Amino acid sequence: MSTQSMTITNVSSVIAQAINLLKEQHTGPVAPVVPVSPIVTVEKYRSQYEQWIKDEEDCLGLKFYNRTNEYCINRNIEYCNKHGAHKDADQHITASQQQTNIVFQQYVPRENNKRGRPTTCTFMEVYQCHRHRTPAPISDTDNRHHDNIPCGCTASIKVKGTSSRPGIVSVTYDCQHTGHIPGSIDDLVSAPISRSVKKTLSDLVDQNLDWQNIKHMLRVDREILEKILTGNTAEIPNVLRITYQEVYYLMTQSLQKRAYRDSDMGESLVKWKSFIVEKGDYCLYENMDSIQDGMFFFAFMSNWQINLLRENSRVVCLDSTHGTCVGYDRERCFLYTLVARSDTTGKGAPFCWMITNSEAHQPVEHWLKWLHENRGFRPVKMMIDNSDTEILAIRKALGDSCQILLCHWHILRAWKKKIASKVTSTPDVQKTIDEKKIRRNEGFEAMIAMMKAETIDDFNYSYEDFELWCQQNMLIDTNNMQESYHRMLKEVYLSTLKKQRVDVLVYVLYEILLCDIMDDHIRTQLSIRAVVLNKSERQRRRIAYSYSEDDAQSLIVAHHSNHITVMSFTTPGQFYEVYVNEITDTMIGCTCPDHVRSGALCKHMFLVNPLLIAQATEHRVDDPEDALILAMERLSTSAEKLNTQLTKVSHANYDPTATRHINKVAEQLSSAWSTLKRHENSNTNPNNQNRYY
Repeated sequence: MSTQSMTITNVSSVIAQAINLLKEQHTGPVAPVVPVSPIVTVEKYRSQYEQWIKDEEDCLGLKFYNRTNEYCINRNIEYCNKHGAHKDADQHITASQQQTNIVFQQYVPRENNKRGRPTTCTFMEVYQCHRHRTPAPISDTDNRHHDNIPCGCTASIKVKGTSSRPGIVSVTYDCQHTGHIPGSIDDLVSAPISRSVKKTLSDLVDQNLDWQNIKHMLRVDREILEKILTGNTAEIPNVLRITYQEVYYLMTQSLQKRAYRDSDMGESLVKWKSFIVEKGDYCLYENMDSIQDGMFFFAFMSNWQINLLRENSRVVCLDSTHGTCVGYDRERCFLYTLVARSDTTGKGAPFCWMITNSEAHQPVEHWLKWLHENRGFRPVKMMIDNSDTEILAIRKALGDSCQILLCHWHILRAWKKKIASKVTSTPDVQKTIDEKKIRRNEGFEAMIAMMKAETIDDFNYSYEDFELWCQQNMLIDTNNMQESYHRMLKEVYLSTLKKQRVDVLVYVLYEILLCDIMDDHIRTQLSIRAVVLNKSERQRRRIAYSYSEDDAQSLIVAHHSNHITVMSFTTPGQFYEVYVNEITDTMIGCTCPDHVRSGALCKHMFLVNPLLIAQATEHRVDDPEDALILAMERLSTSAEKLNTQLTKVSHANYDPTATRHINKVAEQLSSAWSTLKRHENSNTNPNNQNRYY
């Protein structure tokens, strides 16, 4: 049997056992242990007493926490070093001791009528009920739905062992629970889940199952639910006590167990650097105390990523994500990512990460210099969110050879906000709301027209710094690919990691996200998944696809070993070369001005590759991120048309017969607003968060 099949079998076995355990455990009435005395004793083999305590917890639906003091803990360590671990203690049991009574007996204090030195107790542990502590006062504003978990319960278990009988321990159990009734509904509401259930959930989390997967296993049968609703509460499934918080806590523990390579975060990052380098990838970890106390940055990327970055470095997006993790002193850190559009998948992909605890430009500068000088990073253009810090870092690291682009979307948002604050009513002139809206829209449309200017004559000289990126028909004029990547990063991979250490973020990016990006690349390369096209490429594809098969063949002039000669669509006598990689059977590029300028797929590339046309579809439904981007584009276009028309809604253009229609439009707009508001940030609900390990 192969390793993969064995792994699948093990996972299936764990899931099957977990379902059986979670489904079969029910609460029930707790019978008194000993009706005669509240204090009982029992002698158990030392290898079995811990399991006995767990069984008692499951029976009562509560927990006994180990409250042994530090002195006894140290003495217990010496005892186990001398007589062996608990699991190996059965070898000390003599033949006469094998008949030891292991059932409850009434505890009767013995009179001290023996002479000589009493037997020394060298091993002792104390366990107390989980509701032992003194209850905290409840304020009037407290909205908890159950009582305090601590209620001053006096129930306890004391385990004692001696060197004269190293294989057996004496258990004294004060089973008088005060302040609560074990097994009752009120007690179960506040009780933690049992150790066996916690172990089962932990195993499921270790098998990469998230809350959504586990939640389906916790679904109770309809018949049982109907019995409970009719008042039959004699047996309540324990799965009803399992909530998202318990699973989330175990998910956090599992993640930390995989990510922490040392208890100290600094040492853990050093070990992560060694691990990444040993894998043949690249990592740079530096302390920058000379600039600012405590400043550091941790940058890393795979060998596969750097090769793709060199191939897709025409336009590279740089952006940061705030609040992704915490540093040495629990200060917030920032994740910087280089994202570029992959020629293979057509989607934005991360090609390098850098984590720092500083908002200064020095970490970004050192990171980009490292990529430029040691990894051959030579970007033609870099797009940012109009950040002065990032502009300074790029200029210091890459000089003037790299053109800096500012994202259209962020600029428009800043302009619109500034217009709203500047275009207001003056003290001596009271403008109506409609008049102010008209003035603001006029200013905003003027700025949009200025942004779309294609010649210097149409552009104001005061904004000549923007002329370079406004004139060119770029592959991208917003960093939506970067925003799409960050949306996926925050909602899928980092949904609940804001308070985790830096090494946890390194683990998620290097061990999880990187694998998913490589998987997506391979699926697209093998034609299992279609290439994602942008708006311009879809238009070019439609033009190429509009030609009949015979007309398309007539435009292909000649086939060569590594390129195909294609006739121009618009200029007679003009020919272009479409270069092909013979090994991978993929197109490399085209000599037409459109492809040379923007790097996008051109009409000629679509013409010579019918498979690419067949793969791509006008409306992609297999990728939710792409569907969301298309939906937002449609909404933005519709909103622009609506805003233009709203400026014309006045008495001069509409008569009273249009009242009914205007009211109908107003109702539709109100409904549309409610729909958008309802779905805003709906994916950040903690109960809907997923985690992939």
